[in-house]
Amino acid sequence: MDTQYYDDIIIGGGKAGKTLAPALVADGRQTALVERSLNMIGGSCPNIACIPS
Repeated sequence: MDTQYYDDIIIGGGKAGKTLAPALVADGRQTALVERSLNMIGGSCPNIACIPS
């Protein structure tokens, strides 16, 4: 098993996570974003609840 090292690990791909991760990468930081489901990037509001259909 290979070991990977990160400067930052973001837990959750909600609004803050999906905004913060690219900003950290653009700043040259090795960043991991951990999200349980690829369908939930952006959080529950745009995927389930808040946006009217």
